[in-house]
Amino acid sequence: MDTKTPLFDAAHCEPDSWESLDYEGKVLAMRPEVLKEEYRTGEFQLWLATGGFGCSPTAIGRAVYATCLADGEETRWDRADFLGVVKDEFLPDWAREKLEAIQAQRQSGPTMGGMS
Repeated sequence: MDTKTPLFDAAHCEPDSWESLDYEGKVLAMRPEVLKEEYRTGEFQLWLATGGFGCSPTAIGRAVYATCLADGEETRWDRADFLGVVKDEFLPDWAREKLEAIQAQRQSGPTMGGMS
């Protein structure tokens, strides 16, 4: 992973995506101030939204379930914790590779006891 990924801001995101786009299946940029200080890097700002009512801009729910592209952590965030959907041209190569790996793993289905 390229550890020199700069911090993302609203200019790196689709315009008004935080209020108008569905997040599910999209790469999101986390607001840096939400992250612990030691994780305030561009790498840890990139998350793949995997579900939750907060993925929809019109839902009452706020929960967005997501996977961190940097380390694979899966957790719950609020929609307001994200800046928006990252524009494709700003997605670093290492993040594209991680995204492809996560998507391939999800398509192959869950495993149980080491068997698919």
